[in-house]
Amino acid sequence: MAQAESFDSLVKKGYKISGLSKSKGGNPGWKLTKDGEVFFCGMKGVGVMKHGRNGLIMFSASGRTITLDKETYLNGFGWKEMPKGTLDYADIKAGRITGRVVKNCLKY
Repeated sequence: MAQAESFDSLVKKGYKISGLSKSKGGNPGWKLTKDGEVFFCGMKGVGVMKHGRNGLIMFSASGRTITLDKETYLNGFGWKEMPKGTLDYADIKAGRITGRVVKNCLKY
């Protein structure tokens, strides 16, 4: 039987967050570890993220990354810049995350 915990409770307990990885099923997320215990926290559909200085990236339903043309994307919405609070792929990849990007944490 799978054991589930919230991301925030695991962080409060001192679990260390890995960089972005994939579950056994290939879904993107992060491993949280402490004292040999491992949880896998899947990624929510986070939408479009900044990638580098002028790039944008998003994840497909299968977990693959898709590069987008920033100018075309912004023009499609009539925007000049990405909205404040837009996630940065470098942070996601490095495991600098908050509970807003995590959907569930299951014991691995």
